[in-house]
Amino acid sequence: AGLAQGRIPTPTVCSPPSRTMADKPKIDPFEVAQAWRELEGQWQDDYRGISIEGTAEAPRVRFTHSQFRPISQISVTELTFHPATKSISFTVNFPPDDTNTTGKAHWHLFAGGRIRFNVNGVEDEDTMQRPGRQAARRLNRGSAAKMTQLASKAVGLHHDVPPYAGGDWCLPVLHTEARIRLSPEYIAATSVHFNQGRAPPEAICEQAEQQALEQHGIPATPEWIQAYRFAARMLTKEERSEVFFLKANDKLFRPGVDLPGRAVAGAACRVTDGAAVDMAEVLATMPRAVLVASTGT
Repeated sequence: AGLAQGRIPTPTVCSPPSRTMADKPKIDPFEVAQAWRELEGQWQDDYRGISIEGTAEAPRVRFTHSQFRPISQISVTELTFHPATKSISFTVNFPPDDTNTTGKAHWHLFAGGRIRFNVNGVEDEDTMQRPGRQAARRLNRGSAAKMTQLASKAVGLHHDVPPYAGGDWCLPVLHTEARIRLSPEYIAATSVHFNQGRAPPEAICEQAEQQALEQHGIPATPEWIQAYRFAARMLTKEERSEVFFLKANDKLFRPGVDLPGRAVAGAACRVTDGAAVDMAEVLATMPRAVLVASTGT
């Protein structure tokens, strides 16, 4: 426990791995997608939090908070996703000190939350929890914008990751889903919620996915739905631009953008009378403001 609590630092960014996925020839692609889904997202303990992002082919680890050494001194290398064991391993690098003379700590996190550390050649174990998924389940019983979910088709949570080749089987299905989303029935079902300032329930979006899969002879099982979403995230930017709702996500949903020091500007719609206003002028009248934006609205 001492190793887990005080001797392992936590970075905010990580370096690209030289090799990113182990066991690739031994496991079915859909099992790979399922294994990755069980690891992807937020993990935390009493001392730090991490976010596993990217793809099975090119994983990334971003530490979200820590009670230990300055995060500006830390980097992460040697990331490897292990589909067969549903785990990810990586090395945390930092300046050597009295508690760690090598300046390295090796982590191995499993989908169940068990994590193994190796510091100065000494093994230790601890556990981490999944606050991200618990929070997602609590968000208004599913009416939060779908693109923010860990298993969705948005790539905003996986920025700067090379696309995975081989997922283009989902393109015809995505075009069918796009036609369903543009149908009068779908628009009527979702507009009720948009007009009330809320994102539509998950069930409406999931039904469109299910219908699209079934129209292409693919069973709409939970496993196939997750594989479909995974494949959609792995398409190239050019391929995703063919589908209007993916193009909107890629253009507008960018949580990784570095905002400090940048101005918010552009046209906005005033709620009181629907008139177009300049966002910078509106914000200039306010000493403090909280902006909430979603591609769903």
